[in-house]
Amino acid sequence: MAVTESPLGLHRVLGESRHLPQAAARLDASGTCGNSELEISVQHLQVDASSLRQLREAHPGDLGAVRAAILDLVRERGKLHNPITNSGGMLTGTVRAVGSGYASPPAIGARVASLASLTLTPLRLDAMMLPGSINFSRRSGINGKRMLVG
Repeated sequence: MAVTESPLGLHRVLGESRHLPQAAARLDASGTCGNSELEISVQHLQVDASSLRQLREAHPGDLGAVRAAILDLVRERGKLHNPITNSGGMLTGTVRAVGSGYASPPAIGARVASLASLTLTPLRLDAMMLPGSINFSRRSGINGKRMLVG
């Protein structure tokens, strides 16, 4: 049975039809921009400090392994939600598409920053470039997209 698009993002929840997106284990980050969504071209990812600390401790001195762990989390869960720390992060990017039912949308190409945690919004990352030292910055260059439910 097809799920009707929900302004709360319930149509993006995979497997647990009674969960809101933040509590869900997995979200569907594929497909096109829905009627009540924005599609963001992700440029920078700000990983939550507790999540980054946990990943750095799990992979001491190995930035490549930290990067791979972040990409794996997003690939597996369809969102940036570290289940060990129950935290995510935020992003900056540009608006790529706007759903026809999105109230007061920003213009296509507008630069935006997410104020909602990435633990509750669909996210797909295609590539991730790490800064020179993960000790000095939690911000990483990204190529991907995020569906922001409005």
